[in-house]
Amino acid sequence: MGRVVKLLLPLLLMLVLAFAGASPTRQAATTPLGLANMSLRTEVPAGGKAIAGFVLDTDGTLLIRAAGPGLAGFGVTGAMQNPTLRLVRADGVVLFENDDWLAADAATMTRVGAFPFQPGSRDAALVVRLFAGAYTCVVTDSAVSTNRQGREVLIEVYNAATN
Repeated sequence: MGRVVKLLLPLLLMLVLAFAGASPTRQAATTPLGLANMSLRTEVPAGGKAIAGFVLDTDGTLLIRAAGPGLAGFGVTGAMQNPTLRLVRADGVVLFENDDWLAADAATMTRVGAFPFQPGSRDAALVVRLFAGAYTCVVTDSAVSTNRQGREVLIEVYNAATN
């Protein structure tokens, strides 16, 4: 196990540096990265959860989404029926939770370039202002289902700053 970690650490460091706009051979960029969006699509086992983390180096406003039913428009079958999205701080405190997005957030979704959710869909979304720090998105399926197979979900984090 230790050998695998030793082999993966340099690769992980290069990935982090590339994501931050730097390389091992040059200085980090002095201007903000301006990241617009990051996402993770995964299959969640029955009764399980999807977890995605991120770190903010400055305070900011984010749109965070868990798309399940919204994936049908892209031909995804077996999508999570009713995702519940929880935003958890690094110390384990649940800061926000959403089960079924709010129509009031549609304008933010449009502004940041996110694909639209259908009115009344059971996708989840949060528009939140956060302090610099580490956060985790935890997504579970709140739908009662006898299906024992996993369900596809897309977790997205958008920079929603209005500058």
